[in-house]
Amino acid sequence: MLSPVRVIVLRTIGRTPFSDIEFIKGIEIEMPRWIAYEMEKLGYVEVKRSVSSVNDINKAKFTEEALSRKNQISLSNIPADFYLESKNLISDLYEKYRSGRDPEALLELEKIRKNLSRLVLLRLQKIILSSLIAKEKLEELENSMSLEERILFRRFMDVVNIWINSLTESGRGESSRG
Repeated sequence: MLSPVRVIVLRTIGRTPFSDIEFIKGIEIEMPRWIAYEMEKLGYVEVKRSVSSVNDINKAKFTEEALSRKNQISLSNIPADFYLESKNLISDLYEKYRSGRDPEALLELEKIRKNLSRLVLLRLQKIILSSLIAKEKLEELENSMSLEERILFRRFMDVVNIWINSLTESGRGESSRG
């Protein structure tokens, strides 16, 4: 929620107490995500989302599947906020369905959940496999991950390293000998 996002200003409001930037209708600016979301609710800006429809999720899934078919364990690049934006899309669609504004929203929700689940499983499989066999490419791998994936990856690596160390140490704090 702290990372900045790009927004399009919908109404001129001049300078605000939280920014040196002048808000003039039609310009595109970058601002902290949480402020952008609040200003969007009030109708002052429109947040430019990295995931705005089921097509964005399908595209990411298709790209990941294509890499998998080529037996590549590399990850496709997704925006750092991909999962956060996907979750926001799901929430927005659910609200449209619940309020009765969009009867097709339920079908779209099911497509998103199915494709997002497939994408997550593909990427998780690659992350785990890469962490075990491609140690020399860890930095490159992390650059292709979303924030949530990076956190999971680092925690997983910590657990794997602790487990390996527990198997290879003698219990007296020294390495066991062959």
